Amino acid sequence: MWRVQACTPPPKNVTQYQGSEVVITKVSEEDATIPSAPSQVIGNSATVQLCSRDKPTVVDPWLKNDPWAPSGAQPAQAVQADAQTSLKEVESRITAKVLEKVQAEHMEVDSHATEARFAALEQQVQSLTAHQQQMEAAIEESSRRSDGQLSALQAQVTTQLDSQGQHIQGMFQAQLQQIEALLNKRARME
Repeated sequence: MWRVQACTPPPKNVTQYQGSEVVITKVSEEDATIPSAPSQVIGNSATVQLCSRDKPTVVDPWLKNDPWAPSGAQPAQAVQADAQTSLKEVESRITAKVLEKVQAEHMEVDSHATEARFAALEQQVQSLTAHQQQMEAAIEESSRRSDGQLSALQAQVTTQLDSQGQHIQGMFQAQLQQIEALLNKRARME
């Protein structure tokens, strides 16, 4: 059973939905409001006291006495740190580490070594650009040559096929004439 909210009533009370009939009825206001009964927790009084919302300061007994803790382990202390304090502490530690890193690295932008490195990088980029242009020209020339060779090969194949076709046609005509001559000779003999 599903409840669906709509702004307007449906056109009819029985509707087809995926091959099944669906009955639509209006839920009355009295049925819609279900009185909520106060919830009661049933159990041992210590457990009820531990689970109740009224006493948030109760310390979990497992933190004091854990029977499965390794021997010699100290019982854990309940830490109730303020969220804002811990966030500020983390923020201050991160800020300190970032400042330490920035101060530790000395950036020398105007040094002669940096300028020499930039000059070497510029020369390498120019060299790479020149090599790339040479490669593009070589590839284009190779493409033109292969296109020319392909065209010449296609022309040769076409010429060869035409000459072979003519040769086969000539042989077929010669055979046909011989067959006709034999048939004419045979017709005269009869």
